[in-house]
Amino acid sequence: MRRSTGRFSTPKASPVSSLSTSTMIVKRHQGLGHLIDMAGDGAHDAPALSRANIGIAAVLLTLPPSS
Repeated sequence: MRRSTGRFSTPKASPVSSLSTSTMIVKRHQGLGHLIDMAGDGAHDAPALSRANIGIAAVLLTLPPSS
């Protein structure tokens, strides 16, 4: 499941369907001493984003056409 990139190891990423699952994954890996970075939409995964060492909320805004 891990591939080595020198000093760092990168776990295989996969989409998570539930809020509690993503938070549990972050807690589990931090418990193993890992630094966690996570990206998400900021609305559905806010607790996991705030718990991660680095959390990036990426929001795509669609604006209506101007008249």
